[in-house]
Amino acid sequence: MKALLTKYNPYLLTMGSTVITAKSGTFGMENVPMPSGDFVEQLPLAIEHISISEAVNLEIVDNLEITLLYCKGSFSTVESCFFLEFNFFNNTGNVVNILDIQLKNVTNLVRIHPRASKNIRDDSYALKFVNANGAYNERTITIETGSGRKTGIPLAEDYSEDEIKKLIESLNYHKKNDGSSKYFTLKYNIMIGYNKPQDIELKY
Repeated sequence: MKALLTKYNPYLLTMGSTVITAKSGTFGMENVPMPSGDFVEQLPLAIEHISISEAVNLEIVDNLEITLLYCKGSFSTVESCFFLEFNFFNNTGNVVNILDIQLKNVTNLVRIHPRASKNIRDDSYALKFVNANGAYNERTITIETGSGRKTGIPLAEDYSEDEIKKLIESLNYHKKNDGSSKYFTLKYNIMIGYNKPQDIELKY
């Protein structure tokens, strides 16, 4: 997919061969060449970070750290909403490759935005990492040691800022003190250096 993105485009919604862009509260339509096939994909762009929570170190992968963040943006013409983000920071001393990241087993304690991309077969949500332009559209990423990359999921529009802060606090507390999946499971495939790839499931 190729489209012109500017710093004023908070989000990009692609449907078939039409791209709908949002610029400073106005909405225009722009035809660009797109891959064939039926699909709908939402790509949030250049979201401003609001808060960073306490980092949770992952014991299953030494020196790979995930930090929960939240930010705010909007989907095309819909009201703005908060995004729950996962920032992966690589302190392993090796190059890390991550792919096929998704949220599974999401309970009613987390209200996901109804327009989030969902696999109806197993009710999972496919996540994508942010690219250099600020769009969530990379399924496979490489993280150099000493660097980080982030991915995220849009939350329901009725979340207040206080509520999202409390949600992140609860997620961090539960991850540190309980091994069950109370809120959701974060699943991804990882390869560290030249080691064999492995599937990771983190239960929050």
